[in-house]
Formats: sequence, C-alpha cells, structure tokens
Amino acid sequence: MNSSVVAVICEVNPFHSGHAFLFRRAREMAGPEGVVVAVMSGNFVQRAMPAVFDKYTRARALLGGMADIVIELPFPWCSGSAEYFAGAGVYLASVVHADYLMFGTSTGDLSELRTASDVLRSEAFRSAVKSSFKQSKDGDAVMREHLLRELAPECSSGLLSSPNDILAVSYLPYCDRYSVQPIPVSRQEGEGYLSATQLRDIMREDFDRCMSLLPAEGASEYRNALQEGLGPVSEQECLQLLFQTFALAGDRMLPAAESIGGLGNRLISKARESADAEDFFKRAATKKYTNARIRRALLYAVCGVTGDLLKVRPSHALALGFNRRGRALLADRANKDGFEVFVTPSAMAKCKEIPELSAVNKAELLYGLCMPNKRNAGYFKRHQPELFL
Repeated sequence: MNSSVVAVICEVNPFHSGHAFLFRRAREMAGPEGVVVAVMSGNFVQRAMPAVFDKYTRARALLGGMADIVIELPFPWCSGSAEYFAGAGVYLASVVHADYLMFGTSTGDLSELRTASDVLRSEAFRSAVKSSFKQSKDGDAVMREHLLRELAPECSSGLLSSPNDILAVSYLPYCDRYSVQPIPVSRQEGEGYLSATQLRDIMREDFDRCMSLLPAEGASEYRNALQEGLGPVSEQECLQLLFQTFALAGDRMLPAAESIGGLGNRLISKARESADAEDFFKRAATKKYTNARIRRALLYAVCGVTGDLLKVRPSHALALGFNRRGRALLADRANKDGFEVFVTPSAMAKCKEIPELSAVNKAELLYGLCMPNKRNAGYFKRHQPELFL
C-alpha cells in the first residue's frame, strides 16, 4: 500500500472527546485512502485494572468512524509499566507497517520529549535514582520528576506527572528502533474534554450522565453493552477476586513478573494478614511498592506471567475489527516476516507456538468472571471480528 498508515496506541477506557480529537487528526494525516490503525489494550489496561467495557465493545466504538482497524495490544503487555506497554505497542504498529505513531501529550514539542527520553535512559539519571531513593521522602514518581528537572531544566515542570506524557517519552526510543515516525499532539483540555479517569468516576455514580458526556459513537455502544450485561466491569470486584485467589495459593504462583526484590514475600505475608482486597492494599503499599506495582504483581502472579515473558515482544496480533481499508491493510501484510495477524481468537487458540497464550486465557477468564453477567472461559474465543464494511 502506498498511502500513509497512521497508528494510535490507546485504551479508550472509555472513548471520549480527547480520543475523538486525536483520531480526527490521525485521519487528516492518513488522507482519504490512508489507514488509521488503533493499537488498543485488550480487556486489561495499563493500570493493571479491567477495562470498564470489554475489548470488542471498545473496538466497535472506534470503528464507528475513527479507526479503520483495531489491533489488540495483548496481555500481559497491555498491563505493563510504561516501558513494556510502549515497546509492545510501537512494535505492533510497526508490524502493520505504520508510517507514523500519533499520541497525545501535554506538550506537543517533540524536541522536549526527546530530551526527557534521553535523560531518563542515561547512566547519570539511573545513578541519581539509586542514590536518591533511600534519602527521598517522596514517592518514586515525584522523585523522578525532580531528578529530571535537575538534569534537564529546559523540560516542562510536571512532564512525568501525567501517564500520557510518561508514555510519550517511552514511545520515542521504540519509534527509533522500529522506524516509525512519532507525531506528538497537544492534549485538548477544558470544557468538553474530561479525562478517562474523570469519566469513569462519573460512570460509577451516574451512567446516563457519563454517556451524555461521551461522543455518540462510544455512548451508543456502551449503552448496548449495559443492556446485555457486558459492563461496566467493577474494578473493586476484580481486585477482590485477585486478592482471594492469591491469598489461597500465592506461594505456588511466585516468582512472577513485578514480584522480585522482596515484593513476592511481602505480598504473601500481607495476604495472610488481610481480610479483603482493600485491607490488603493498605497493608502492602509502601513508598517503594506503589498500588500500581502491587496490582501488576498480583495480576501477573494469578495469570502466570513471568519476567521473561514480559521482556519479549508479542508473538502475534489479533484484529478485533476492521473496515474496507483495514481489511486491505491486513491482506497486504498478512503473515509477513513470520508474524501472523489473526482475525479470529479460535484460530489463534489453535496455534501452539504462542508463549503468552496461557496467560491470555487466564486473563480472559478473570475478566469474564468480573462482568455483570458472568462469562465463561470460552466467551472471548467465540468472537468474530467486528466488521464495518
């Protein structure tokens, strides 16, 4: 294909006006016959939490006019820290021949982001982190922000306080590695542009009000999912299920990714002392071990994710849905370079050469058990791609 392929790595949890703005910019860059690719988190998102709606519901929201094809960013990378999330996301964009990666940041200044990226990967920064951690009374994020400002005073204040900016900085070395051109876009803020976190909070209290604040494409799909008992999925219910499972057999689940350096033993100890998930996280969290780190460790332990698995790149991709342009892109790059983009989960399940498949199956089962109308382990395997032809 000769037209531009523009990729956007996203979670759409839920799909909101900021996403719509970014995808419209991607469409403008791709042109009328170019392709907009969404590399979207599966059923779990980067905070190691379940998405409020399943991956197919969220894919339909994007395919209603925003993206031409939605490729799943699979588990466990979709729930990894910024390095793993970004590395897997940019890699998947590259295997579908993306020319550009477009992403939202608080600053649209690529040179500033590159400066921050270079500093964070420098030996000087790593040494400063090691020497400062024990002395600092601040959490890890605040300390890193302070050190960045010391080593690169030209960088904007608060650059590492936003998850989007942390991801933006993390994308850049992988864009260089996989020859994808980064295109930062300044995030839209203010009236009409609520964050995903704000919208999830509103959704818990007043679903209809939340829907009124979303683009029509997303609101329609979410209302249908609500009627079918597919969501919203409760984060607290998922954490409770994770805690109970780990409390019963955590000693047989370790070692796992994110649980090294004494965290694994701490989790087992605190699980035995705790009555429920809320109590467990209060007991287990420290300055060193944040709630996000503990959630990942717990999720990875229950789903059997090892550190070695997390360090490699996804061995496959799954197309959650596509339109005419997306189908043409699939046909153009199908099975090239030994990397297969599956169209159906059932075909993927038959492939025995996917090292992450066992962890994926456990994560899908966990998510299904947390849906309002519970789904069994085979629910997501029976899905067909969403077609907008």
